[in-house]
Amino acid sequence: MLYLFSIGITGVSLSGLYYSIINYKQKQDSGIVIQKFLPLLVDPAFDGFTSVKHANGNDWWLIFQKWSPTLQD
Repeated sequence: MLYLFSIGITGVSLSGLYYSIINYKQKQDSGIVIQKFLPLLVDPAFDGFTSVKHANGNDWWLIFQKWSPTLQD
């Protein structure tokens, strides 16, 4: 299984942090989407998103910035 993370930015119907589950072994290894747009956090967010592998070598940190109207230019 693969996990695809996506971020919905402000002004769209799906704002927040979401993930989809993909079985890459199906359809001759081209893959199929098992479930999509599963919410992790539904707070509005900027479109910047990154991940960092934890020092234990197994876990991952997902990092993004929440959107705040006070930060607008």
